[in-house]
Amino acid sequence: MKIPFFKEHEQYIPTVTNKDIERIISRDYSEANYNKIKELIKNSYHETRVLAACLKNTAGVFEAFENEIKNTEIDCRDTLVDAEYPTYFKESYNNKKLSIKEKNQLIKEDKEKYLEWFN
Repeated sequence: MKIPFFKEHEQYIPTVTNKDIERIISRDYSEANYNKIKELIKNSYHETRVLAACLKNTAGVFEAFENEIKNTEIDCRDTLVDAEYPTYFKESYNNKKLSIKEKNQLIKEDKEKYLEWFN
């Protein structure tokens, strides 16, 4: 899915299913932590997109996932930015004079990195 972003470009928004979440947990986390993660997810009210962001940001470390999912209960925006738009956010925050072309390139690069991890 894409959403308009300041009319000049579109920000990529991942579509994530429960099956994707299962696949990522199995791929990135140890068997010993699989059930613990499933329990944390079961008790979370977040949509799969936020859960995937938590999984991505914590790179297979259970304790980090536990902290990340707790933090999203307060506000999930930082988690989403870190997982989906890290380069765009950092560069556009630090350099307010980026051209539309440069912004679009950063968005493209972040999307490619996300999809590389996701798949």
